[in-house]
Amino acid sequence: MKDINFNTVFLSNISKVANCCDFEICGAVTSEKLYFFKNSSKNPKETFVVNPAEYADFYSNINFFFHSHCEGSAIPSGADIAIADELLRPFLIYSSQDKNFSFYNPKSQKSIYFSL
Repeated sequence: MKDINFNTVFLSNISKVANCCDFEICGAVTSEKLYFFKNSSKNPKETFVVNPAEYADFYSNINFFFHSHCEGSAIPSGADIAIADELLRPFLIYSSQDKNFSFYNPKSQKSIYFSL
């Protein structure tokens, strides 16, 4: 996980937006930009669904995807792990409840946990 650069401004913005929402936020991070996507889930408090057209044009530049958990911990769910493994991109998860992050890397299949 040493190859991922965590921009603390991006992390701060993710946590601020997530703390203001009662639904799961989601998006992607490149080295230059933070992207927020529309969560089109029928149950956005518990899951997220993103149209791949929102990131298809810059997929190769994505360092990692992110989303929030409104309730519960930042521990990646089985679905989170499966999606990260399928997309071959790490997942950053922010827990609005616990105010901390997890970062799951599909290459190592390990997670780290941290706070700002």
